[in-house]
Amino acid sequence: MAVASSAAASARAQAAFPLKPITIVIPTPPGGAVDLMARTAGKRVSDALGQPVIVDSRPGAVTMVATEFVARAQPDGHTLLLTWPSLVMNPLLYSDGRVRYDAKDLQAVTQIAVSKNVVFACRPGIRNLAEFIELGKRAAKPLTYSTSGHGNPTHFYGEIFARRAGIPLTMVPYKGEAPAIPDLAAGRLDAGFMTVSTADQHRASIKALAMTGKTRSALFPDVPTFGEQGVTGLDDESWYGLFAPKGTPPEVLERLSSEFARAVQAEKDRWQTIGVEPAGGSPKQFDAIVRTSTREWAQMIKETGIRLD
Repeated sequence: MAVASSAAASARAQAAFPLKPITIVIPTPPGGAVDLMARTAGKRVSDALGQPVIVDSRPGAVTMVATEFVARAQPDGHTLLLTWPSLVMNPLLYSDGRVRYDAKDLQAVTQIAVSKNVVFACRPGIRNLAEFIELGKRAAKPLTYSTSGHGNPTHFYGEIFARRAGIPLTMVPYKGEAPAIPDLAAGRLDAGFMTVSTADQHRASIKALAMTGKTRSALFPDVPTFGEQGVTGLDDESWYGLFAPKGTPPEVLERLSSEFARAVQAEKDRWQTIGVEPAGGSPKQFDAIVRTSTREWAQMIKETGIRLD
């Protein structure tokens, strides 16, 4: 009887969810790949669940603004975070109390997508990666490159590239990818890391030199990877995923996971045009991926010595 009562209560809770609009908080400005993923998947989930899915953009502090907001939200499944490995990297990078959340404050819902490539693009006038490296060796001062913030994965890409290429580089942080494009196109920046979709939108004003990842992007088949050009250590493939505040009922997590898994697969063709592959999976499966990612980034932080205290 007790088991039956518990199962009935769980079924009622799942059937009642959602009771109000669902908000997906993203750590980037509107208009980028993360915003597109949240909106397109959210629209399908909204249709399935009968409640609006709202995208709330809260950029800043290397995803910490958005992450802290969701970590403090009611654990009822109505407030979610769409983010990437910065979630687990920030607590490893800061020890001065600046990070006011723990990765354990959030529960994995589902993996949304895998990003196989990040574009390394340059200002007009530079034709290939070898030319950029040669320019970096001859320049009177370090060349500059943009990232989406201190401690962002692209910060690590820049550090690894500088070490492997043997050139000094100065990182210039921006609140997202789009704000850096005007400076890059005008030559006020020398280079920048960005998603495939951002590079595709601005290919008329910037020059793609190299791709992270193990294989080339379908959108830029003529742009070789860093590895193909002799620069090792930049074959990382990153995840995007949904998280809910700690304490969210398991049945709600499962409901969200199944609905978003269906939604992202339905968007496969569209998402491939922005350089990401839809994923999916249960909360347990995604949690295992996040744990593995945490260990890998801890090792990379140790090797590079990057700290943000």
